[in-house]
Amino acid sequence: MSYVKTPSIPSDEFMKRAVGVALHYGFMPWSRVRKEVKRTRTKKPVAAKRPIKPRGAFGSHTGELHQALQTYVEYGFNTLAQPVLFYHSNIERGMRSVKADDPLLLGLQVIGSNKSISEAILIKTAIEILDEVGIKNVSIHVNTIGDRDGVARYNRELVAYLRKNINDMPAHARTLLKRNSFQCLTHLCQKKHPIADEAPRAMEFLAEHGRKHLKEVLEYIESIGLSYEIDNTLVGDGESYSQMLFEIREKEDEDDPLLDQVVYARGGRYDDFGRKLYRMNIPAAGIIIKSSRKGGNPKVYLNPKRIRQPKVCFIQFGFEARLKSLHVLEMLRRAKVPVQQSFGSDKLTDQLEWAERCSIPHIIIMGQKEAIDGTVIVRDMNTRSQEIIDVENLSVYLKSIWK
Repeated sequence: MSYVKTPSIPSDEFMKRAVGVALHYGFMPWSRVRKEVKRTRTKKPVAAKRPIKPRGAFGSHTGELHQALQTYVEYGFNTLAQPVLFYHSNIERGMRSVKADDPLLLGLQVIGSNKSISEAILIKTAIEILDEVGIKNVSIHVNTIGDRDGVARYNRELVAYLRKNINDMPAHARTLLKRNSFQCLTHLCQKKHPIADEAPRAMEFLAEHGRKHLKEVLEYIESIGLSYEIDNTLVGDGESYSQMLFEIREKEDEDDPLLDQVVYARGGRYDDFGRKLYRMNIPAAGIIIKSSRKGGNPKVYLNPKRIRQPKVCFIQFGFEARLKSLHVLEMLRRAKVPVQQSFGSDKLTDQLEWAERCSIPHIIIMGQKEAIDGTVIVRDMNTRSQEIIDVENLSVYLKSIWK
């Protein structure tokens, strides 16, 4: 794969547009969430049980994911309502130091939820960010390597296969095999070496819940009209990601399918990484978007001083409603309607209580019936009156009642 510098717009404009999309989908600046926690935290920060030296900026995400988990646990994000959605960048004060010529990295993290909607909202947000900066011709590559037990079984089979073929490997691949079988396989795939073609496939070692999770993520991707490809060569680095992995790439050139594709973003689920670091069960998923450093000062837009207050809360419950929720959120973004949403609970009563605490004048409710009918319920939180509105007319209706 080719990891070239991507957007042609200046870095400050990239950050301005990217942050605008991230905020709409519910991601808050990590520094702002940290300040909120600091005001309420009563316990001392928790230190990592296993120090891990941050490595790599884009090839290996260990460093970036370590920062996200460190922020979540050591600064007490786990005391907040679950899940926590936040964004961060390698150019922030307090984050990993970068050199002037390093690429600009923007990370989106969903921590505290093991639901498939986590991966879906990460992919959708990243896709819309790329679209905002002029990158539209993309495809999604997806794979899953299973949970901790599945990864262990897969790794045993992979190591046995690679050792069996070690005499036919390039020298660098042999060196990588001594350290990490996943990195060895990735290297062979990138070099299009024939050994990679017959390697064991991680999906063959999935447990039933892993297959269900993958199926749900793919349904989300299909629901937003995006093309995807199951890519068995996508196995990660063996250090951080487990279960779901995904990349957003430029679409393959039909005239020259052997031409390297540009990778714009990489992500996945990294639940097991939290166990390695803190010996805690921390369900987590994230994605890292890479951009070139090109003029301007992106820090200006990284942490906006003013964030538009939402006028509506969006509540969805049931899998069909969650499938449609990403379409509703994007439609409201296009109409410049700020919205607050939560997918942390499957219970309507819990979400209604959350909406009450938000003190926002209107809520949008989509359940199973509404998802099938293509409608939502709009409730006035002051008068308790409510109306059933077609989804496609929702933004027009909301603007009419706010005149």
